[in-house]
Amino acid sequence: MKYSAHLCLMGLLLVQCKQPAPHQQPVDSVVTAFDTDHTIQSSAPVPPATDTEPMLVIPDTASIVPGVFVKKMNYESNDVSAAFCNKWKLDSAVLVAIIRGFKPINSNSWHYGFNSYDCELVGDVRISGVNYKMYLNAGSWFFLYKDEIHYRFGDEKNAFNKYFLEGNVYDEMIEDN
Repeated sequence: MKYSAHLCLMGLLLVQCKQPAPHQQPVDSVVTAFDTDHTIQSSAPVPPATDTEPMLVIPDTASIVPGVFVKKMNYESNDVSAAFCNKWKLDSAVLVAIIRGFKPINSNSWHYGFNSYDCELVGDVRISGVNYKMYLNAGSWFFLYKDEIHYRFGDEKNAFNKYFLEGNVYDEMIEDN
């Protein structure tokens, strides 16, 4: 009797496990959430950040030597953002302060916490003897690239807002309430 009750219970569990959960989206529906070129608009949920995301911590004692930076933008000449981008200039001392002051962020923080603008400074920087390609966006975040790996950094505390078009958007949401 015990044995048949156990089999019935196991049978019920197997039937329940094989049934799909209601209202779930297929796994491949979240692929567009990782569109780093921002070419696809999606309302699909983004999975949580993983521990496997590369993070780079820049110590306060690191030597930082910025190279030559070029401004890149893609705006119509009458766009308000174009006027800001045309005036946007940062000297090497500010670049070093930004690199020291920004903190590593994961993909979720970057995706949901910062806006991206078609206005950026692109150049090379040497940090503690290692060369990186740097993309500094007017939305107060930057990427460092080295050997096909990119590291994300952001100004989550909005300490450098005066140098950017917009800071961390989470703070704006809190003020609106």
